[in-house]
Formats: sequence, C-alpha cells, structure tokens
Amino acid sequence: MQDKIFIEGLMLDASVGIFDWEKQKKQPLVIDCVLDVDLRRAALSNDIVDTVSYAEVAQRIEALVTEQHHDLVEYLAERIISDIFEAFEVSKIKLKLSKPEAVASAHRVGIILERTRP
Repeated sequence: MQDKIFIEGLMLDASVGIFDWEKQKKQPLVIDCVLDVDLRRAALSNDIVDTVSYAEVAQRIEALVTEQHHDLVEYLAERIISDIFEAFEVSKIKLKLSKPEAVASAHRVGIILERTRP
C-alpha cells in the first residue's frame, strides 16, 4: 500500500525518563508518525468518515503522553502504537519519538519503532 497519513513535529510536554529530575520536571517530546492507510474510499467520497483523522490521532497521542509518567520512551511509543491500532484502520505505523533536551550536546535523541498490524 502506498497511501500514508503523517503527523510531523507533534510537540508535547511529558513526564518521561528514569532520572529523578525527569520525574519531577516535564520535558518536551517531539513525535512524528506515519500511518499506512487505504485512502481510496476517502478520495472518492470526500467524507471524513472514510479516512483516519490525523486530528483524532494527535489527540489520542497527546492523551497517552500526558496522562502519567513513563520511565522509558520505548514503553510509551509501544503504548501509542497499540492504541492507534485499536482505534483506527491502520495497517502499519512508523513512530519516531525524540527528546530534544535529553543529551546536551545533541539536537535530539530518541527512538523509531515500526509495527505492522498484528
């Protein structure tokens, strides 16, 4: 499938990390995701019900990121992916989660996960 929906540069303040200071002070996360979705029906109907709303995806990601502290970005990213698969007709997800302030000498550090619907 070649159709994709993407969200790029979703910036959220999150409580994430294993160090004491990370548990007490929120820090920025930057999230990019690419969703493989069949967009043919929406392209023909011009109706939002026939597609995946990137606004709804972004809202779900924000809710998961901000609801509680997460020790590992790996855990948080896997939760986000699982939630998107449960809520939307998506066949594959590529999720990049970056922590811009985690390493002083780096612009960003983070992870990239790719998952196909189970």
